[in-house]
Amino acid sequence: SSAAGALERVTGVSVQEGKFVFVRGLGERYSNTQLNGSKMPSTEFERKVVPLDLFSSGLLEKITVSKSYTVDQPGDFAAGVVSLETKQFPPQQRLSLGVSVSDNSVASGENILGYPGGLDFSGDGGQNLPAGFPSQRIVRFSPFTGVGLTDAELETLGEQLVGAWTPTRGKADQDTGFNITYGNSFDRLGVVLSGSWSDSFDARTEQRNYYTFSLGEPEVESFYDIDYGTETVRRSLMGNFAYRIGNNTQVRLRGLLTDTGEGEGRFQEGFFANLGNDIENFRIQYRSQAVDNYQLSGDHFLPELGAGGSLIEWRAALSEAETHEDLREALYTEEPEGFTLEPIGQSGFLYYNDLVDELDDYRLDWSTFLTRGEAFGSIKLGVAYTENNRDFAGRRLFIGTGGWQLREVTAPTDNYLGTQEISAAYVQGDWSFGKWRLIGGARFEENDQSVVSFEQDDPTTPSVDPATIDDSDVLPSFSIVYSLSDRMALRGSASRTVNRPEFREIAAFSFSALIGGFTVFGNPQLEQATLDSFDVRWEWYPSASELFAVSVFYKDFTNPIEQVAIPGSIPSLTFANADGAENRGFELEMRRSFGSFSEALSGWTAIVNYTFVDSEINLNPDTTDATNLDRALVGQPDNIFNLVLEWAPTRWNTTVRALYNFKDDTILFSGRRGLQDVIEDGRSTVDLVWQQGLGRGFSAKLTASNLTDSEREWSQGGLPWRTYKEGRSLGLSLSYTFD
Repeated sequence: SSAAGALERVTGVSVQEGKFVFVRGLGERYSNTQLNGSKMPSTEFERKVVPLDLFSSGLLEKITVSKSYTVDQPGDFAAGVVSLETKQFPPQQRLSLGVSVSDNSVASGENILGYPGGLDFSGDGGQNLPAGFPSQRIVRFSPFTGVGLTDAELETLGEQLVGAWTPTRGKADQDTGFNITYGNSFDRLGVVLSGSWSDSFDARTEQRNYYTFSLGEPEVESFYDIDYGTETVRRSLMGNFAYRIGNNTQVRLRGLLTDTGEGEGRFQEGFFANLGNDIENFRIQYRSQAVDNYQLSGDHFLPELGAGGSLIEWRAALSEAETHEDLREALYTEEPEGFTLEPIGQSGFLYYNDLVDELDDYRLDWSTFLTRGEAFGSIKLGVAYTENNRDFAGRRLFIGTGGWQLREVTAPTDNYLGTQEISAAYVQGDWSFGKWRLIGGARFEENDQSVVSFEQDDPTTPSVDPATIDDSDVLPSFSIVYSLSDRMALRGSASRTVNRPEFREIAAFSFSALIGGFTVFGNPQLEQATLDSFDVRWEWYPSASELFAVSVFYKDFTNPIEQVAIPGSIPSLTFANADGAENRGFELEMRRSFGSFSEALSGWTAIVNYTFVDSEINLNPDTTDATNLDRALVGQPDNIFNLVLEWAPTRWNTTVRALYNFKDDTILFSGRRGLQDVIEDGRSTVDLVWQQGLGRGFSAKLTASNLTDSEREWSQGGLPWRTYKEGRSLGLSLSYTFD
């Protein structure tokens, strides 16, 4: 299973779409993921979140979820951090092989749309610009300047891009995959190697409605039926090497490579208000994404330095994420003789983009350990530095309807360079005496961030004013723990953290993912948000595997960042700072074994997590054009409930798990200037997992996902905005482990 699957049993988090993990229900903006303590770029380049289905749980030593901030964590901690630690020293030689197959009710065996020609085994596909194609902007010849290409030359270029333009329909295979993992320790050297491959298909038929709200009364403006088909091929390789030098030093070298190829075919039909006509639109899109992550780290314990010795920890991580995308689109409008190619808009449209995102992350910590009588503790000093550079290059081309003459319409904001440097220094004290433990400190962070847009032929001259953010913050944290007994404690914490804009959110670049839909563009005036958090938690551990906990929390946001919708002839989505927001609520957690009640119930375990959040946005009615002033923070549901029932009798080597998740209504984005908020309606899901040891190193796992298959629905002003079904999935995996 993946890291996301393992987290389904962890209290205090919720897993969305089988791969995205949210802490206390706060959206992806406020949840962070670290791999071996380092930041990493996401393969979801339009989203902040890291998809955890990239990581096999068999590669992980442990997964920890931190919901209370300490100053040795990055300052953009926000709601919490999910930390993944890969294995270092396997206790013995182990080789694991696994294969899997799964069936989705809306895709497998069905005739679904797809990218013409599909993808090969490696995930390669698409229709890139041909070799030798001009890299400079293409312009038509002008007799006044003497510069440009003639009509014949433009047609010759256009003929190089004939290719395929419409999706093909074919029978989708079942999802398949395999993985292999090897681990062993050779005296002082530990080695873990792993690789995986998967090929999956998805299909979706959805309805979209776009409204105008004249004088507050909704009126359908445009409406569409959209048919999607997608194939995704994923590959990953991992290598971890750890070496012990004596008894007090350890050095680690870790590497992770992931590669994803995705081909999509889409057909859209309906009424497009801007043209006042029915349309048929065909789109094919190919995207390849790759993430490389390398880390060198070490721990050195110096027993002679300080009263209780000292520990020096250091880490250097280099990551690079690359995306290539090519897209083709053809728009047809209804005429008396039938649907004909529309000569304007996105008809005959070709789009290409290449993105390179480099992230370097460095950290050095020194801790010294102290004792005084019965009391003990530590002092930690540390410095950290993160540098993130993004190079985004996009091109927009059109093929005319009267021939194959090429026209380039790349915008001045379709190319940009993003840079971010975060320098940090921090000090933290940790002191335990009697029943008390105090942890406190402060972190200083300096963030220098910019996005510069430029014309494709002149990267040295900004095409619009650069977006810049230059902030210095002192981020304190203090927590106190009082042990009520050996198994019971009371905790309290207070902290300040920040939430920074992403490059995409402050770039002037704009793009529409759907004909007649919203055009998304960045806001160069965006500012970072600040969060002041306060938590009190009571926890009781009846046994090592059981937990009862009650938490109350309060978060005060200053300048929270939200996605907002703006009406117009071309409706748009952008990002804006609200004045403030407040989240207050409580959390109930339980992990309980039923064996303590009766021997007959031995092997049964229940895991329950319920979070209630009263969220309130703060907007100044004199300075905002928001439609609704009384609402929750975008992305924050009121109620989240997770239930896991597990039966794991050891004598049968069996684990059966039922999982239930409910997430309440959530604002997707807020409306401006009379446009109503779009809300994702509350929804429940039920999953089943049966894992069975078969003996002689063999095991099998049967999974049934999204059994309720309830419709995913979004509404606007109480009317349907978007609806579709994901389908049920049934999967079987077999594995063999050789020790």
